[in-house]
Amino acid sequence: MFGFFKRHLNKHSLLITDATIDDLSQLRDVSIATFKETYIDYIKTKSDSEIEAELEDIYNLEKLKEWIMNTNHHCLVVRTKSQPQKIVGYSLMVLETPQAKLSKIYLLRAYQGKGLGQVLLEANYDCLRANPEIESLSLEVWEKNQAAKKFYKRMGFRETGDKTVYSGSDPHNPFYDEVLVRDKVSFTITNS
Repeated sequence: MFGFFKRHLNKHSLLITDATIDDLSQLRDVSIATFKETYIDYIKTKSDSEIEAELEDIYNLEKLKEWIMNTNHHCLVVRTKSQPQKIVGYSLMVLETPQAKLSKIYLLRAYQGKGLGQVLLEANYDCLRANPEIESLSLEVWEKNQAAKKFYKRMGFRETGDKTVYSGSDPHNPFYDEVLVRDKVSFTITNS
């Protein structure tokens, strides 16, 4: 990872490490907390029991274990140096060719706005640079998540289309995601 990003992690007393099986419970906690903070408008359209069932479906421990054990997945966690066992965020990337997919960058609210999303993105780029057969990185972002869309565009991603995603078991309540892509040749951070 570039020196700037190492200094940034040191400044905030954080570490980035590969996720392990021991991290499953905390990954689930961070996932649920971040989901509830990010998708407030969506959550308002559902009952508490529907949301709890959906979260259990998406973030059950078996699925999280699959994320970590699958050799085509790259799951990184952000930890505090003062409590190295405490996870405050993570990213999940699916290593497919020719286009990898950034599935998630989740940070607890207290750690957002500190440049850590950019640092996690750079850590994922390090992995991509080591894989010559991967040509680009794609991601999907909820159309209503303006902060995330702005962040990814600032990081050099460009919009390439839209995708309808049905979350949970309700086929009548779709999410509309924008699909963004960044080519491998541009896997350096932009400052625009």
